[in-house]
Amino acid sequence: MATACFYTIGVTENAAIIVPAYVVGLTFAQAGFNAYAVIPVEGIPANMRGRVMGFMGLCGALAMSAAAYIASAFVGNTVLLMCIPPFLAIVCIIPLLLLYKDPQHSHDEVPQGGLLSIFTNFFVNPIKHPNFGWVWLARFLAGIAMTSFLNFFVLYLIIRLHNDPETAGKLAGRLSLMSAPISIIFFTGSGWLSDKLGVRRPLVALAAVIMAGALVMAALSSNFTVFTVAWCLFAMGQAMYLTVDLALCAAVLPSEADAGKDMAVFGLALNLPTVIVPALAPTILGAQNDNYPLLWGIAAVFCFIGALLMPLIKGVK
Repeated sequence: MATACFYTIGVTENAAIIVPAYVVGLTFAQAGFNAYAVIPVEGIPANMRGRVMGFMGLCGALAMSAAAYIASAFVGNTVLLMCIPPFLAIVCIIPLLLLYKDPQHSHDEVPQGGLLSIFTNFFVNPIKHPNFGWVWLARFLAGIAMTSFLNFFVLYLIIRLHNDPETAGKLAGRLSLMSAPISIIFFTGSGWLSDKLGVRRPLVALAAVIMAGALVMAALSSNFTVFTVAWCLFAMGQAMYLTVDLALCAAVLPSEADAGKDMAVFGLALNLPTVIVPALAPTILGAQNDNYPLLWGIAAVFCFIGALLMPLIKGVK
């Protein structure tokens, strides 16, 4: 369904068709990703989740880098640009469909109720399950920071560092290549370290602080060299956060029976910022689109607040 919607986007220039196709396609793509995110919760022992989720995060980071190069290669062909990524997703998911065996659940372990209960029971009460609420809020704040930085850094290279769009695109590609080995090391290393030490909260807090520092450095940078250091620091923090945070999410799930639904709620914490930040950022940046100290300063504060929330999570190291 997602591929069909993205193909529709590729063959039309009618905004009235593109917008609903984008919404429906993204919804189906996210539904597939949410189902995929449940696998390490249901199929992997708790003491191995950090490493497995680190590897999953690594694959996600590499996928985003690959997507950037696919976009640059097919920017002149909208149909291929929109269809190749979902087609590759279909190809890559075939081994999972053939080889992975879903855990078997008894009737009592499966949530009961009809279609209405899906909506009425979708959200988790943060008062009844405070650990879930604190982790969700910290993830949401980190998601705002990540979106603020990654969605607007190219514009920063153009406006604040005075590069033309073509040069900014090349610099963005160079930054992605430079941060790739950093992401590999920290996605895999932080997951292993988290499992080895048996801790989640301190590493998530440290990752949030690193991202906050990187955002401040990027906001105050006046040349590409300083910005590159900030970019690499952010890559370290982001890789560590996305790895250990997933294991922390799995550790605070209210019920194993609702693991799929609850992980989807955690997914919203990163999805909502992709809608909220682009809507608010232009106002924050101002008429000249250059107030990055304010935009990334706010994002840094949110990251730091997320780190301060970690001690409020009880029962998880």
